[in-house]
Amino acid sequence: MKKLFVSILIGSSSIVFSQNISDYEYIYVPSSFEKKMDKFNLRNTLIQQLTSKKYKVIQEDNNSCAVLKADLLDDSSFLKNKVKITFKDCNNKIIQELKGSTDDKDFETGYPDALKNATKALTISNPKTTTSLEINKETTPVATISENVNTTPIATSQEKALNFTNGQLNYQLIKLGQNQLILVSSQSSTPFAKLTESSKPGIFHVVLDNNQKTLAYTENGNIVIEFPQSDGSFSKQVFLKK
Repeated sequence: MKKLFVSILIGSSSIVFSQNISDYEYIYVPSSFEKKMDKFNLRNTLIQQLTSKKYKVIQEDNNSCAVLKADLLDDSSFLKNKVKITFKDCNNKIIQELKGSTDDKDFETGYPDALKNATKALTISNPKTTTSLEINKETTPVATISENVNTTPIATSQEKALNFTNGQLNYQLIKLGQNQLILVSSQSSTPFAKLTESSKPGIFHVVLDNNQKTLAYTENGNIVIEFPQSDGSFSKQVFLKK
């Protein structure tokens, strides 16, 4: 007797075609999607999910066949918020489709949740060959993460170090150069995080002590760092200025 095994993945699904998305290193994320998908910070969420899976996101169109193009579509039904992400090659051929849904019926929270569920099926970038592209714009997301981002520099040349705490440990923020700072724990001489100012005031590119790359921003004088999670989501930790 033959046995039939059925695997059901609640909230997300993936359609994979002849090529694998993991064979690619670069993904182009356009500046806008269809009307409803341009809301709720979905573009920035998609960029964060892709970079957490080691893809290099470019934000200007590129005709190179080494680049996939991402598109985000509303796939909702009457009872569920649903999204669909498509990845197309330079010949407009779909390489992969990811679908995610959520029972959260609120648009503002439901769509981001559905998007994160969709990217759970996304495999980590593992290209067989490395391609160099001529890119004029940042490949790392520089986005307004919070409406309360403080554009005032968190350290000046006259103020070499500032003190912060995450509620458990104390940290010093030390300015190394014009655009670089390090966050050092009082219990370690090794930097906990290296921060580099982005082109947008108040937003920082961050390399953590485990070499993970993420973003940070200032909010009401405090530092907020987004920490990548194993499921592709992000959690935030606030470092309060003392």
